[in-house]
Amino acid sequence: MKKLFLLPAVALFGLVGCGQQPAAPAGPTGPTSYKLDGTVVQTDNDAHDGSNYSKSLPVTMDEVTWDVVGNTTMNPWRIGGKASNIGTPTDRLVNTKAAFTKFAVSKVTVELGDIFDGLTFSKLTLKVGTTEGGEETSKLEETTLASQATIEFVKPANADWSGKFFTLAFTVSTDQTSNKAVQLKAVNLLA
Repeated sequence: MKKLFLLPAVALFGLVGCGQQPAAPAGPTGPTSYKLDGTVVQTDNDAHDGSNYSKSLPVTMDEVTWDVVGNTTMNPWRIGGKASNIGTPTDRLVNTKAAFTKFAVSKVTVELGDIFDGLTFSKLTLKVGTTEGGEETSKLEETTLASQATIEFVKPANADWSGKFFTLAFTVSTDQTSNKAVQLKAVNLLA
């Protein structure tokens, strides 16, 4: 007489059909990047003329609202002005209107386009704070600036950038009577 061996159903059929699924691989949950896209022309804003280089324009992308001081009717956006409003070094701001809570930010990159002849772009500063325009928890500056560059700001090890406000200050000046600018292609917040 032959012996018959019965294998457990799991060995023969795996977990399929038993109402169980193998565990999903571990990985990040939720978003890990956010982009303020300076190539998206803003034409439908009633707050003011988006081509005015010296007024703040609210821009909302992916449920995050920013104030942008610059011309957002161009592709890419232009941050600058002319001698009558930036004859001396002036900070043009791009900042979140509320604390950024989509994820904990560890790095901010700024993608630049061209820096126009006649514009002095002396400094780009990232300020991270607990309130809009308020107390800073971090302040990082970059003074080596060039056309078509990507500027990277990395969170210091002892800083907490979770649920904070982000402000970029473009320090610009010109002695020209026509508008001069640095092009802003994008601001990326990364986990």
